[in-house]
Formats: sequence, structure tokens, C-alpha cells
Amino acid sequence: MTAENSKKTLQEIIEEKGYILEEEISLDEGSWQQAWVVRRTKKGVLKLPSEKSITATTPAKDARIHGVVGHFEHFYTLLGDLQDITNEHLVRIIESGRIPLPADFEKREPHWEENELPYYIEEHAGTSLADHMRNHPDMSFGDLNNILEQIIAGVAALHGKGYVHQDLRAENIFINTANVVKVGDYSQVQQVYPGKLQHQLFRGSRKIQTPEQWNARVSLNSDVWALAVLMQSCYAQIAKTKCAEHPFINWPWKGTKEDEIILEQRVRHNPPNIYGLPRNIQKLLRRCYTKDHTKRYKDAGVLLKDFKKIIHPWKWRARLGLQTGAFLGLLLFGEIIYLFNTAKYDFLYPLGKQISNPYANIHLTIKNRVVTGKAVNMDYANLKAAIYSHIIRDIWYIQPDNNGKFKFAEIKEHGTFSTWVRRGSVDRIAAVLVKEDGDLPSEVRSDKGITELGEYALITRVDPSSLIHHDTPGPNIEIHLEQGMLRGKMSKEYSISGTVQRLHPEEYTAVLYVYTGDGVWQVQPNIGIEKYHAIDKEGNFSSQLVVSPSSFHRVGAVLVQSGGDVPDTVFKDDGILDLGLFNAIVRLPMDGYH
Repeated sequence: MTAENSKKTLQEIIEEKGYILEEEISLDEGSWQQAWVVRRTKKGVLKLPSEKSITATTPAKDARIHGVVGHFEHFYTLLGDLQDITNEHLVRIIESGRIPLPADFEKREPHWEENELPYYIEEHAGTSLADHMRNHPDMSFGDLNNILEQIIAGVAALHGKGYVHQDLRAENIFINTANVVKVGDYSQVQQVYPGKLQHQLFRGSRKIQTPEQWNARVSLNSDVWALAVLMQSCYAQIAKTKCAEHPFINWPWKGTKEDEIILEQRVRHNPPNIYGLPRNIQKLLRRCYTKDHTKRYKDAGVLLKDFKKIIHPWKWRARLGLQTGAFLGLLLFGEIIYLFNTAKYDFLYPLGKQISNPYANIHLTIKNRVVTGKAVNMDYANLKAAIYSHIIRDIWYIQPDNNGKFKFAEIKEHGTFSTWVRRGSVDRIAAVLVKEDGDLPSEVRSDKGITELGEYALITRVDPSSLIHHDTPGPNIEIHLEQGMLRGKMSKEYSISGTVQRLHPEEYTAVLYVYTGDGVWQVQPNIGIEKYHAIDKEGNFSSQLVVSPSSFHRVGAVLVQSGGDVPDTVFKDDGILDLGLFNAIVRLPMDGYH
């Protein structure tokens, strides 16, 4: 049935409702809505299905049009509930209903089967955040954090009623002259069950979609991902350091099918690029970008709590009241005790002096983070060694691995043993010898606890200079690269070889990483069992790398004890240097590539 148009224009219909139709608002290209500024006592925004959404030039477009109409009809059923959600950071819906199909809407063959249009009027909430950011390029981090806090609070109110927004872009956030920020444009809103994935009714913007949304699934914390993209984009516009405006897009976005395919693959498989921001913000964003939605913040309310802790640290602590005061008092008392003990050790035990019980027949040294020990004047045949490092406030952890994977060092010929310590604040190390079938706790408190462990124990003061780590070449490993032949038009094959020095090579395997850009290192040549390269008796190992010199700049080698493991992806050079026993990083030779 063809729709029968009213004899009245849209302006006449709106005036009958007591509004003045002022001007049309330009929405995104392809939007299924159209909007006008209207005024009664205050400004409002009238929204209804766009003219192109209810008419078509060919029946071939009819299916899409009916989909859009169905979209709006579904949304219309939610308007009553959305009107009941009152929050100062959500754009308020003033009224909703139906109007006759305006006479000035029939410009093409109609494909609308109703003679009425659903509509709603929302408050005019101010300038869009996108325009506000362009007009305030020198905005401070404090002002931006205030804006972001209000945005998250608005989304949290929506999540509290079981609705996911799905279109959290700067164009849909509004800020008025009083700097009150409100979340608007509910055209993609969908009701979901908290904590569960559901079928996604509306597509939303591809640039902010999560891995589950690329599979047409959605949950409340899909908005958490979108909020992180919005936050990162805003931070990038005012940050003085280099910061990506999007975690997965680093090329000119045109919205083509090819762009969407590349973005989908990066969203599914690549780590986000979130460097150039404060560490606490990076940590928060990294959790928002978790690809498994069950490990993300469950909704914006939980995200808001953590964000407030970052931007209002003292206000957050003040809420603890008297408990905070008592805690700080205890902390101050503990700090005084700690400083006293530190001064005592500095005075009584100069660097290199050993603190031990009379039965600890151990010599202990540390250099380049490598701890070397020797058991003397004892039968060490059935003993093994553990190394503890004093981290802070009389807390000792087993090194190098507190989870126990490399907990014990074997005592070899002549009573020698060795291991390494990780980076960190270390001022004392301890060696403890126990029987071969014995065990030790991963954590010990107080020096006395160390000396009471096992049959023998010894504590040695550490010279901070001994913890200096030489990056290239590593202290006990060298790697070399030789260019080989071209492989295709964009890749070249390199031969890589390494040599292990001053170690027992049969105890280790080598893993190679290649720097791929954006602070990311990937295991090469492949990920899985074959990532480990055998080391022969002379300490030599080798492999082949097929890479593009235009995007691969550095190669790192890591030695791990046999049976150990390392992650397939590492972030930053420091991540390489903190893996395994010994490390080396070299630059790829760039000359000779055409």
C-alpha cells in the first residue's frame, strides 16, 4: 500500500505542536535519520526517518529501505524507556510520537507503507565534542579528563539500565557553554543482558567496532572498547608526545571495503598502539582493548571507578576517611622503620660485605645481573641453590622467577652455581642451599627469614653498578646477520647466527624476535614449537629470517633454559631485555636492498 501524504508540510505539522522549525542539521552521510533544530521555550532537536530512507528510485533498494524503517520502528519501541532514564550526562528526550507523512516528503516514488512517521525531540545539548576539540587545541589534560569523566558517567547510566550505545563518537557527544558534557544520538541503542553476548541489530561505526562486533555480536562492554578509542583520540589531539589517534589505524582512512578488511584483521589479531601516554592511562586503555570481552571492564560503571582513581587520586583516598588516616599513619611509621634499617645496613655492612650465619660456606658475587656462587668446605653433592633478592620493605622474592619455573640452580662441578636477577630495586641478594628433594617458599619476609631457610644461607650487599645490563652485544651472547637473496619483490632472506659464551650451551635454547614497529616484537621465523633454536656444544645456533627491511629494523636473540618458555609477542625493547637469561639486539643491515 502506498503511503498517503498529509496536505501539510513538515513545518506546518511541527508548528501545530507548538514548535518553531528553525534549520536543518547536517548529519553523517548515509544516516537513516534527518534532523532539524526546533524551538519552543528552549532549543530542541527533531529527529525522524530521513526522506531518502523512506523513498527509493528503484525497487532494488526497497529491501534496504524496509530495513531502515524496521530499524527506526524498533528504536521507536525503546523511546519510552529511554525517556525514563534521567542523568545529567545523557541528552534528554523531550517527547516522542507520530506525525502525518508530510506533503513535502514526496519527491520520489514512495516505498513507505504507513501514512505516519515516528519522531522524537531531544534537548539541544550544545556543540559536538569533535567541534569543541578543534576549537580548543591547547586544552589541558585536566580539562580533557573532566570531559572524559562526564562521558563515561553518561554511558554508565545507560549501561545501568541495560542499554548499549554502539555509536560513541566525538560527533555524538555534546558540550554546552557551562562545560556540561552529555552523550546523545541513541539511534544505535540496543537492549542487552549484562555480561552476555547478543546478536547485534545495528552495525554502528566500523572504526570503533570490537572483535565480537565484527561477528555481529554485542555486549555492554563493547561500549568500553569504543570509549577507549574516543579517549585515545582525544588524548592524541592534545598530547605533546607522539600518540596514535586510533589503536589500529595508521593510514588515511577512507572507509572503503579494503580499509574495513585491514581494520578487521588488526582488531582481531594485532596489539593496540597506545604508546605516548601516561603509564596509568596506558594500563587502563590496554584493559579496555582486551580482545576477549570477558576480560574487559564489564561496563562503563566499572571503568569509571578506575578512571576516577587515576584523575582524582587524592579525592579517592579522602573518601576512605579515618581509615585512610590510620593507614597513612602506619605507612609513615613503616617508612621510618625501613629508613632506619636501611641506614643500619649502610653503616654496618658496606657494599660487598656478607651477612651470614657461621655455617654458610658460600661465596656469592653478582655482575651484569648474573649471580655466581660457590659452595666450599661442604658436601654439596645432594644440594641445590636458590637465589633471593630483597625488593622493598624486608620482602624477598626468589629470582629470576617467582612462579617457580627457574626456582633452583643446580650446583655443578667444583660447587659452582649461577642464575640471574631481573631488573628492579635490589640492594641485597641471598643464596640459600637446600637438599635436592627440599623446597623453599617463593616469598620471605625479613633477613632473619632468609638465614633460617635450609641448611645454609648467605646475604650479600649489592653494588648498584653490578646491575647494569649491556644491551648490544649481550654479555654472554653475540648474534650476526648476513644478507641473502631476494624473496619476491618486497622481502629479503637473512642468515642469522649466534654464539653463546661463558655458559653451558647445552642447557639453553635460543628464541629470535624481530621488531615490527609500534613498539612490538614478534617471534621469528614462526610462532609455536619451532620458535626454539637448538644450540650445539660449541655454543652456536643459526636460523633464516625472511623479512621486509622497510618494516623490520632490529633483531633480538633471547636464551632460555631448556624447558622454559617466552611469549610470542613482546612490547618495547625493555620487554626483550627482561626475557630469559641473556639478550642481544642488533640492527638489520639496510644497505644493498633494492
